[in-house]
Amino acid sequence: MAPNAFLPIATFVNLVSAVFTLIIWYTAYKAFRFLGSVKMLFLSISFLLFSLGLFSQTFYATAALVESIALPRLFVGEGYLLYSILMLAGYMVLAFAYSIGEVGAAALSVFAYRKNPFNSVTRLFLNFRVFFEYGVQVFSAALLLYVLVKVYEEYFSRKASYAAPIAVGLTLLFIQLLVRIFDLDSAFDYLFASIIQLAGFALIFYAVWKVNSK
Repeated sequence: MAPNAFLPIATFVNLVSAVFTLIIWYTAYKAFRFLGSVKMLFLSISFLLFSLGLFSQTFYATAALVESIALPRLFVGEGYLLYSILMLAGYMVLAFAYSIGEVGAAALSVFAYRKNPFNSVTRLFLNFRVFFEYGVQVFSAALLLYVLVKVYEEYFSRKASYAAPIAVGLTLLFIQLLVRIFDLDSAFDYLFASIIQLAGFALIFYAVWKVNSK
């Protein structure tokens, strides 16, 4: 199978994830209206941002397929940067939700290097953009790691039934984020990350639905 043959499948998985996150947003918002939980409000806002990011990534990936854009450009272009920023905004909202009334923790950022596929005329600008994109991704990973610590602390201290699937779901999101940072150089990697992301969203949706159905 040609490397780019995985791209349509990954794009479809991303679209499903986008719809899933939109459902999670609505379900979490209903839970907030029903329970008055501020955490559910922040969860709904974060997943609305995730949904916007995934829909934008799906749009740009579809455009890449239609216009036969070289695969490496998809992972360093404007569409991926927009996706990264929207996902970062979602992680920031999550981190804020779990840091209310607590001292924030510092995180160590480790940057990776990706080869630039463009010509020397635009190399300087694109190097900055790739560096900025990695910065957004690494900051997202740091925020998500902070949220993971808080979620697992909540699970082990309160033993809430909904905390376990949320913790596992966020762990899967953290894994896919690491794949996007360190190993996203092919359509197969893109598909792999997208599937893990979808599985994480599915677990979080189950947890939010469970809270909402009580």
